[in-house]
Amino acid sequence: MNKIIILLAGGAIGAFLLYLIARSIPKTSFPWSVLIVNSLGCYFIGLLWHASEIRRFSSDVKIFMFIGLFGAFTTFSTYALETVDLLRVGQPFLALLNCTLNNFVGVLMALTGFTTTKTIVFVARIVGKLFTH
Repeated sequence: MNKIIILLAGGAIGAFLLYLIARSIPKTSFPWSVLIVNSLGCYFIGLLWHASEIRRFSSDVKIFMFIGLFGAFTTFSTYALETVDLLRVGQPFLALLNCTLNNFVGVLMALTGFTTTKTIVFVARIVGKLFTH
C-alpha cells in the first residue's frame, strides 16, 4: 500500500506541473506545450536517472520519480493524439514535424540530462579534491 501512495503522490505532482506549464504556453497551430513538456521531462528523467545510479536511490524514490512524477508529467499520449489530430485536419507537415521534434528533442534532452549529471559529479570531485589537499 505504501508504494501506491508514493506512486500517487508523484503522479499528482507530475500532473500538476504538466497543467501549470501547458496552461502558461499560448495555443498555436503547433502543439508547443506538449513538445516543451516532453523535452523537459526527458531532460530531467535523464538527469535524475544518472543521479539515481550514482546515489543508489531507493525503490520508493524511483517509483515516485520515474513512474509517478514523470509518468504523469510527460505527455506522450497527448503527443500521439495531437499528431493524429494534425493529420485529421489536413496538416501532414505539422504532424511529421511534431513526430520528428518530439522524438529527436526528447532523446537529445534525455542524453543532455544524463551528461549534465556526469559533468556536475566530475566538477564536484575536482572541487572536492582542491579543498581536501
